[in-house]
Amino acid sequence: MTDWKNSRMENEIRSHEKEMMEKGRIRSIENKVNTVRNEINEMLSGKMPNRETRELAKALLTEKIDFECTIKCDEENNPSDIVDQECIVAQIMYDNKNDGSHKYMYVVFGDDRRSSRILMDLQV
Repeated sequence: MTDWKNSRMENEIRSHEKEMMEKGRIRSIENKVNTVRNEINEMLSGKMPNRETRELAKALLTEKIDFECTIKCDEENNPSDIVDQECIVAQIMYDNKNDGSHKYMYVVFGDDRRSSRILMDLQV
């Protein structure tokens, strides 16, 4: 096999390894967020979904998540129909290390059944 073919194969292998590492990192992030969501959801249980509670949810997410991200939890992603269901929505944005794009993840606090429906609507 020629040197350029070897070089090309090595580049493809490195690219694949890099992609697999990024997928593992994203899976790790998602697992961490789900664990933290459950902890915070218990802390917020019984609280009204107002500005103070949204700020508390954002502060707790920021404190407990140990990776670089941006968390948005304001009126824009918590319209009246979400608040009426006594839920809070936070949006987490983090970078895809492979291509530099942004990944988004939504976290919904509140009753699990309502939260699941809201989450499904957000992901459509």
